[in-house]
Amino acid sequence: MSTNYEFNTASYSVEEISDFFCTVLDLDRVKLLAPSPITGEKWWAAATVMEVAEFTDEGRRLQATDTFTSISFEPRKSMNFEDENRGLARIIKSVLDLLSRDNSSSGFLEFYDEIIVIEKRKGQEIVVDPRLIDPNDLDAQNMFAPILKGYIIEPIDQF
Repeated sequence: MSTNYEFNTASYSVEEISDFFCTVLDLDRVKLLAPSPITGEKWWAAATVMEVAEFTDEGRRLQATDTFTSISFEPRKSMNFEDENRGLARIIKSVLDLLSRDNSSSGFLEFYDEIIVIEKRKGQEIVVDPRLIDPNDLDAQNMFAPILKGYIIEPIDQF
């Protein structure tokens, strides 16, 4: 199983996503003028433009026309489980903030390349999959449930 966490959106460019996550997660660009990759002491991330023609399911889900932006986060190998979950909590808060800014935005956060845990479709509310707040599943340390109070909790259709 992959250990990456991926946020996909049709509402923001690679540059905007890179700048946003550099700011909120205290990451830096590896090359000053390049929006990707970005890195920090505990996380590494890469933002990429994805072609809807190649990633049709994701594009359809985001209601993207030609392209969408994807950013993949990887924890450093030296990071322990507790620090990884604290970092994930910051990523979750950041994704929620970004998706809450505009009613017409769309995006989804995916864990391990297989579980969509947060989704917002254009013109709709943010939805959280129950597994993300389940202490017997993805929230073993009870770090995510407090962040997600007030959001719609219901199963999200997976790919």
